[in-house]
Amino acid sequence: MCRDMMQQLLSREKNMSNSDSVNKFLAQCDAVIPDSTTLERILAEIEIKGENQSFSTPNYFAHIQRIEAEKFSGLHFPPSDLIQQIHVSSLARKVGIELPPTLLDKVKDEPNVLISRIIFVIYGNTKLFQSDNNSTVLNNLVSGIEVVNVTIENLPDPVTIVFQNTTLPTNSSGKCVFWDFRKGSTSHGIWSESGCTTEIQLHNITCKCTHLTSFAVLLDYHSDDVTSSNRSVALIIVGTFIIFVVITVHCYETISRMIWPSGKPPGRFQF
Repeated sequence: MCRDMMQQLLSREKNMSNSDSVNKFLAQCDAVIPDSTTLERILAEIEIKGENQSFSTPNYFAHIQRIEAEKFSGLHFPPSDLIQQIHVSSLARKVGIELPPTLLDKVKDEPNVLISRIIFVIYGNTKLFQSDNNSTVLNNLVSGIEVVNVTIENLPDPVTIVFQNTTLPTNSSGKCVFWDFRKGSTSHGIWSESGCTTEIQLHNITCKCTHLTSFAVLLDYHSDDVTSSNRSVALIIVGTFIIFVVITVHCYETISRMIWPSGKPPGRFQF
């Protein structure tokens, strides 16, 4: 049943591409969604009520915002009125996104392109982002941004994504990455840091990237074994040096007794 619902949503059949159908599908069937691109395709075509609409499940929080390309002056997510809602998903509070006023400058004048909405999706797990090397994503949190019908890349002013109220685990470092679905040996994609920079603050990690897609903070753990190994090597070197000194002193005393049985060198060698 779930796969049939997904196919109907993707084929844009009448009476299926509406918010009620999507809510029902996400609530019951998110396990059958194969990748993030499929979810964004479903969200791109549905009818929404008003200027914006949100969808929430335990694994996703999606927000669709209508825009007018000619009047676009930048955008902040999540909007303040959304955060003030008591029952809003906790996922919406974990990421802050700033879209620059120049976001649409290169595409809004392209012929036959209708720019009418931006989609934000906050993923609460990485099920749809499995790379070849099983990379570890900070807090299993991924933030997706899409302008429907166009590809946004090579921006003069970067998009800012802030992963809020979070810190890196002990013995780890983090870097901002994006999901490049055009690469990787799997059919889904691979994490890449191209076009992104990382700023690590006390309780926030800020990513600035020159394109739109899905973003996360990738972790790199520094094993305690490496530190222990370095400490062991240092102790071995110090121990070897001490043994060398002891042997040298012992050899000097032995040779001295052989050359000068009296225990003292002749007059001119005395100190």
